[in-house]
Amino acid sequence: MNLSTDTAPMELDVLKPSELRQAAEMAARALRDNPVSIAVYGPRPNRRTRGLLTTFLWMLSLLRRQPIVARRGESIVGLAAIAPPDQCFLRQMAAKGRELRIRGKEVGLTMAPLPPRLVLPLLRLGPRTLSRMSTWGEIVSRHDPSEAHQHVELVAVEPELQGKGIGSMLMGRAMSEMQQADGMPYLETDTMRNVSFYRRFGFEVLGDAQILGAATWFMGKPD
Repeated sequence: MNLSTDTAPMELDVLKPSELRQAAEMAARALRDNPVSIAVYGPRPNRRTRGLLTTFLWMLSLLRRQPIVARRGESIVGLAAIAPPDQCFLRQMAAKGRELRIRGKEVGLTMAPLPPRLVLPLLRLGPRTLSRMSTWGEIVSRHDPSEAHQHVELVAVEPELQGKGIGSMLMGRAMSEMQQADGMPYLETDTMRNVSFYRRFGFEVLGDAQILGAATWFMGKPD
């Protein structure tokens, strides 16, 4: 992505409804090559981008708290999305199980409420990917703390701007917001680099697991 607004000042704000797709596209680019993305959506980068875009549009449409964005001019270059207690994406997925028939195959899924506009893009991912999405969600949700927690659903920065402090700005703002509300800050991540990053904000590793061949760490910030 060529950021035409590269010299514009950076500002933190909340995501506007009209920016939802732009934010989801940025997050899909940012997380395209993460281990879990490869495990769930497969080896082809373009397919991973499409799958992540659909998933992030779905996730962001369900959020009850406005995501924080880093904006440079008209471009969304970073995003931090947090769900209040009992409203995280995986909890909503676990709440509803259903069977879908795709290309003659029955696929058992746990799915959160799905906006109608995303039904076809989701089905186009195919039964294998949908099954992997469901498996990942089921296993990760088992590690959710039983206590009330604020779930950091997503932190993403435009790939060409990573390492420039934008993620730290977003997490600093997110931590300030979470400190004003009830519930332990909690998240999962799939790289040791991110484990080190979140430790800087007081998170501790609460557990880990291998899911679809990818390592996942579960982290929280106890009182």
